[in-house]
Amino acid sequence: MKVFLLSDLVAHGLVSMQIDQKWLSFAHFTESVQLWLSRHAPELECSEALLQEIEREVLQIATRLSDDQATADDYLQSPHRFDDLLTANYTHPLGEQALSATLAACREKGSCGALCAALSERARRR
Repeated sequence: MKVFLLSDLVAHGLVSMQIDQKWLSFAHFTESVQLWLSRHAPELECSEALLQEIEREVLQIATRLSDDQATADDYLQSPHRFDDLLTANYTHPLGEQALSATLAACREKGSCGALCAALSERARRR
């Protein structure tokens, strides 16, 4: 679940950068996380420290992708780019690249961190 959360937030961040020429503010980022969690893990609550960790990971991945001109070109040519803000689309080039980059980043770290621990605890309680 962590990979999909991060991947969706990476895509959202890239969309924000391409539309507004800046990353999401922490308040907007927090809102995006809360919306995602309300849909996929409603009983999970995030502390501010956890939100900051998630944001740090997302920005690292998104920054790597934003440096790739092909990512920007693929996205800007999409006729459905505003729809992509609301729905994860892993067949869209941006969604595919965000998911791939997120998987690579998670493999590099080797450790799940606080988010993974929180999601694991949620799964145990089920």
